[in-house]
Parts: sequence; structure tokens; C-alpha cells
Amino acid sequence: MAYRKLHYPPELSGEALDGFLAEGWYRMNQAIFTITHTFRESRLDFCPVWWLRFPVGALENHRSHARIRRRSQHLQVRLESPFQIHPIYNELYARYLAAVPFDGYTSIQEALYGEGDPNMGTIYNSHAWVVSDGDKPVAVGIFDLGCSSAASILHFYDPAYAGFSLGKYLMLLTVDYLRALGCQWYYPGYVVCGDARFDYKLFLGRRQASYFDPQLQSWQPFREELLTYEASNSEDWGQEMGDFLF
Repeated sequence: MAYRKLHYPPELSGEALDGFLAEGWYRMNQAIFTITHTFRESRLDFCPVWWLRFPVGALENHRSHARIRRRSQHLQVRLESPFQIHPIYNELYARYLAAVPFDGYTSIQEALYGEGDPNMGTIYNSHAWVVSDGDKPVAVGIFDLGCSSAASILHFYDPAYAGFSLGKYLMLLTVDYLRALGCQWYYPGYVVCGDARFDYKLFLGRRQASYFDPQLQSWQPFREELLTYEASNSEDWGQEMGDFLF
């Protein structure tokens, strides 16, 4: 089964966001969307994507988590609520984007608002963890909060601090916050079959991770074989896959 759906709700309550996330949807600018495949030009193929979620209360503390926390214990952390785009964050994001080996949104504003005007407001309840070294922000992790769940939307950090695993540290901070709020689910986005760049999202705990199965329309325990790439037959793509190109 393959599909791509996009919805532009005029408003979005916390309960509504919880519902969308629970059905395998995710934020895109001021819209919300879901997708089952992504087209990889390097392979000229459609690769399945698997939306992930984690049960906040059942996550375990791993040694890798402790190491990340120790490496960052000299840094300062604060929650910006609600999140506001500042010039210093734009400068940090530009440095990050220039250093990472993949294409991303051209700006924070594009990620959160697309071509829309931030002054017109947002349908999302967005917050951010800001990690600083002294008075210098070195990482920002933006997430949208519902009533019983949250989704991480955009993480970026100073490339000079790449050895601190700040992207993962931001995920740990977000889970800590959700646990304190009594939230049930954390949604970090998706992993892509055959593309290890997205696998870091599983570091919270593969045994606790679940993925959204589009065929069953339900969440299932994560399986490692979901990440194994198998080339598809272009003759079998059919119209539903061809629609992904247009």
C-alpha cells in the first residue's frame, strides 16, 4: 500500500494533534501530512518510510544515554515556551545546514511556516529546548506538544559541537519533559528503508519502538528488517507510486 496525504487544518487542538500523530501523520509547515514512501534519486527507486513512536513511561535508561548526558553536563539548558524565531537561531541553523550531508529546509521559518507569515500565528503549540555554552546557543530542539503526546520537528546544533551528540541530547531532554508532564507518546519522525542517516531516532530504545504499519493502519513492534533495502520493480509501481513524482 502506498499513499501520500496532506491536510491544512485552520486550527489544531492538542487532542486533534494527538489523534493525527496516532494515525501516522506529522507536521509540515502549517499543515499536517503522512506518506508511506520517499523517492530516492540516487537509486531511482521508491523507499518505504516508517513512522516511529515511543512510550514515554516505558523507556529505559541506557548506558549510551548516560554518556550523552555526561558529555553535556557543563552546558546550560532552558525551555523556550512558546518557541520564537530569533536571529541568533537563524545563524546557528545556517551553520548547521552548511555542515550536514543532506538537504534540509532553507530556514527555520520555512520549516515551521513554509511560505506563510509567522506574524499570522500558528496552529501548533511549539516549544524548544535551547542548549547553551555560556551565553552562546549551541543547539535548539523544536517540538510540538499535544495533550498526551509530542513530536520533535526540527533539531539543529553548532557543527563545532558535533562530538556531543546534541541531536540525541535534545531528544532525551524532550522525553524527560514529557515524562514530567505525564504524556504517553513521543514521536521523533520516520526512518527510511536503506538510509542509515535516519536510524539515530531509534537510539531511545529499539525494543520500545513501534512503527506505523500502513497496511494494518496500526502501530506494531519495530523490526530490524524494516531497514533492509530491497529494490522495487519499476514495472510494478503503478499509478499510486507514479503519483509520488508529481
